[in-house]
Amino acid sequence: MNAMGKSVLSGTDYDELRRFDLFSNFANDELHRLLRGTVHRTYRRGKVLFVQGDRLEWFFLVLNGRVKLVQRAENGDEGIVDIFGAGQSFGEAAVLTARPFPVGAEVMTDCRLIQVAAWPSISLEWPSRGGGAAGTPG
Repeated sequence: MNAMGKSVLSGTDYDELRRFDLFSNFANDELHRLLRGTVHRTYRRGKVLFVQGDRLEWFFLVLNGRVKLVQRAENGDEGIVDIFGAGQSFGEAAVLTARPFPVGAEVMTDCRLIQVAAWPSISLEWPSRGGGAAGTPG
C-alpha cells in the first residue's frame, strides 16, 4: 500500500477545510456532523487513487502536493486532463451523479488529501451551500 498514513480529521484539518469555498460557510458543529467518516490521508508519488471508469464514493480535497487526472486510450497512451494542487478539489461531480469517472487520478508528488464521502449529504441537507459544483473544480 502506497498510502503513508490515514487518520480521522483533526481540528487543524477543519481549519484547512474552510479554505475551500464549499465549506467556508458552515458552522463548526455542521462541519463535524457533515464530515463524519471523512479521512485525511498522505500519499506517495505514483499512487493511483482511482482508474478511469471507477464509480467514486468520495471526492478529494488537496491540502498539499499535486494530483493529475489522466485519460488512457485503448492503445495505452495516456493524456493529462488536469492537474490539481493545494486548495483545489476534484471528483465532486462524479460522486454527485454516481456515474463512472471518465478519467483516472494519480499522485504526482507526495501529498496530503482529505477524502470526503458526504457530497450527497451536503446537497440534500444544505442545498443552498453545497447543491452544485459550480465554481468548484472537479
